[in-house]
Amino acid sequence: MVAVLLWLVLATGVVADDRAQLQATKEAGFGRLVLEFSDRLDLPKYKIVYDNNVLAVTFDEAVRLPLADMATTLPDYLTVGRVDPDGKGVRFGLRRPVTIHSMEAGEKLFIDLLPAGWQGLPPSMPPRVIAELAQRAKDAEILAEQRRKAEEARSLNPRATLHVGRNPTFYRVEFDWSTDTKAEFKQDGTTATINFDWPVAVDLYALKADLPSEIQGAANSVGVAGSSVILTLMAGVTPRFYSPDAKHFTLDIDLTSAEVDQNRTTAEAAAKAAEELAAQEAAKQAASSSSIEPGQEAMASDHTPGTAITPKIEEVSGTVRVDFPFERDTAAAVFRRGNALWMLFDTPTLINQPEQSEALSSIASAFTVTGAGETQVVRVDLSTPKLATLASEGRS
Repeated sequence: MVAVLLWLVLATGVVADDRAQLQATKEAGFGRLVLEFSDRLDLPKYKIVYDNNVLAVTFDEAVRLPLADMATTLPDYLTVGRVDPDGKGVRFGLRRPVTIHSMEAGEKLFIDLLPAGWQGLPPSMPPRVIAELAQRAKDAEILAEQRRKAEEARSLNPRATLHVGRNPTFYRVEFDWSTDTKAEFKQDGTTATINFDWPVAVDLYALKADLPSEIQGAANSVGVAGSSVILTLMAGVTPRFYSPDAKHFTLDIDLTSAEVDQNRTTAEAAAKAAEELAAQEAAKQAASSSSIEPGQEAMASDHTPGTAITPKIEEVSGTVRVDFPFERDTAAAVFRRGNALWMLFDTPTLINQPEQSEALSSIASAFTVTGAGETQVVRVDLSTPKLATLASEGRS
């Protein structure tokens, strides 16, 4: 293939706003002219006329075109080329009759000079040009989706709330979105990135305020494509990322063996201390019972040991408190999974349904209790996102 590049200067009025290239090439069995307007994304208005072995390309805008010797540029097809006196047309003299075939590709105009006896389908664009058009269409589609997402974000106002929890063997970070969200997790060495498709900021304060040793840094980056949470991890750390639904996303990181052993030691020490305290309380109760005179037993306690308890619910300064009045110290845990709050109590004592109240209705759509041997499991279906903490007051 022989290629010659010629520069065209297109002018609107007096000032030339557009620049173009003319590429003339000898292809397999035909000649090709390519006009490329590199300063624009489309072609100016034009018309192609072929008559009596003269090829004319005219424009609505004036064209300044110094032409090289056409006889040497594409000698098998062209004899001469010139610009019309008014500057709005370019004409090429052809050496022999041909069939004209033209194609548009963005800012490029392909003009093929096919021999009169040409058979079969017309020539196609170069694969490189086709690939460029496909990529351009893909980029335009991505840009349109980003614009649509930005408009949708302005109307829906999506927000992400972070919940951080430490467990005996792992560290958990939950991202709860106010509306459906797409997320993608990827890890490259010690850098883990969570990409959310909403272009809004994610407040990482809850995470940064108490980073575990496995996470050495956290940052949020917002762009037109969405919001990215970027974590710098300790070497060898591989998080687990998953989502139960389109609004809730969880990142779990296993603790080191030393941290797990420390937590186990701490838990064992706490359990031993609780047993010792329970033994002391039992001794005190035994001593107290022995000093109660006959007939005064009913006055000693308003709760019969071993019977079910009923949670008491009240609202204090905007905080809803659920009180479980156990008769003895009881190990307990609380965690939230999506919109469900779970409470586990290490006791065979049954837990009754609480009385319906305005305080309970303001936070929960359901309150269920399930016995599991020596454990009672309480599930509260939250009607709105809430944070939950667990604390003991006496034996409650």
